[in-house]
Amino acid sequence: MGRTEGKAISVLIKCLSVILILFGSLYVSNALEFFGIHISIVPYCALILMLVLVLVFIIFPIKAWGKREKLPWYDIIFILMSVFGSGYITFFPERWEPLLVRGTTTLLEVFLCLMLVLAILEATRRTVNLAMALIAAFFVIHLIFGSRFPGIFLTFNFSLERIAGIFYLRAEGIFGTPVVIASTIILAFMLLSAFLQKSDAGRFILDGALALTGKWKGGPAKAAILGSAALGTMVGATAANVATTGSVTIPLMKRTGYSPEFAGGVECTASNGGQIMPPVMGAVAFLIAELLGMPYWSVCVAAFLPAAFYFLAIFVQVHYEASKLGLEGMPSEELPSFWVVLKDGWFYLIPVFVLVYMLAALHLPVQHCGLYASLSTMFIVIINWQRKASTRKSLKDLLLWLIACMETAARALLVPAVACASAGIIIGSLDSSGLGFRLSSILVDASGGSLFLLLLLTAIA
Repeated sequence: MGRTEGKAISVLIKCLSVILILFGSLYVSNALEFFGIHISIVPYCALILMLVLVLVFIIFPIKAWGKREKLPWYDIIFILMSVFGSGYITFFPERWEPLLVRGTTTLLEVFLCLMLVLAILEATRRTVNLAMALIAAFFVIHLIFGSRFPGIFLTFNFSLERIAGIFYLRAEGIFGTPVVIASTIILAFMLLSAFLQKSDAGRFILDGALALTGKWKGGPAKAAILGSAALGTMVGATAANVATTGSVTIPLMKRTGYSPEFAGGVECTASNGGQIMPPVMGAVAFLIAELLGMPYWSVCVAAFLPAAFYFLAIFVQVHYEASKLGLEGMPSEELPSFWVVLKDGWFYLIPVFVLVYMLAALHLPVQHCGLYASLSTMFIVIINWQRKASTRKSLKDLLLWLIACMETAARALLVPAVACASAGIIIGSLDSSGLGFRLSSILVDASGGSLFLLLLLTAIA
């Protein structure tokens, strides 16, 4: 039995998801300014992180299986820690901003910072993995007890008040660049992904891939690769890619003659490539662009050839496996016509063109490009439904669909947002202790002048 929620918890998740995505969209689009609501980036990010952490402790229980009718006491404590820790930054800037200018904190900020750090570490353990949580925890401990680890680590002795200022108030801490990216850019692209998942766009892409490659030797596996690559241009999430294409391609691959293990492996490997297929890539791509200070479109251009070769390599392996097993393609009568598929669903390609045009030609901020592509997808899907009597939906049905899309986007945002919060902890520790600069010299010394060995050590680090 999988993880499910009771009715009350399910309603709560929907409400918080709508608040999270709706408020985030209004902020990213600058619509809040139109209503006379001005909020700076740090309080905004704190509010988004608060909602994210609350959703994490509602959706991801310590026990991963079974039905959840009510929240246990320890999750309520974590929720309160998240609300107080992030809410202070959101609702009381007039108190902490003067402290930031003076470079000092009080016992209150120390206590709230500790609560928020503990909540982030536990949320990271539940959503990402234990390793990421332990790494972030190590850098917290490293900053507190750095003076006790001479040698490799720099010798320093930070007070708890100073550590709270680093993690809690400074731009290099929890509410630094990674969380800003998660709260703006990634949020916009998760909404785009949700609209595509909750429409027939996945079916359009998969039918097109089957029409092109279904007749070839081992055709369903090649369609899975082509479909995952095409869907990857719109959806940078592996799980969404697998769920959209795998439900069709895996049974077809097994029916054609591939083993269940090979069919699942092909689908997972191909879907994983969606994270490096431009223009919509995984969350790390946005971090790369921001941290390197370069346009996101430049990252897309640089990623295109590696992504193409990635899918080509899988394609070749699938072809050789089909040749070894003596597999054939699917019968023509079981395959859709490519031109019919294109005629019926060509409009699903419009959001991709909108996104590319805004990134490459208009050079708009990435978060605006993602949001406008999301809105174009929403209107395209609704217009397509309403133009046919057989698919026409009532206003209530459309509202329920929008709520479902926002819930899907919010759930998809949780993992990258929590990971970015942990990254903020790590970055704050590295920048403040000087370990980041020290680590570079350590790696150079350890390599002994060998560039190849330095490359391996850098990859490990």
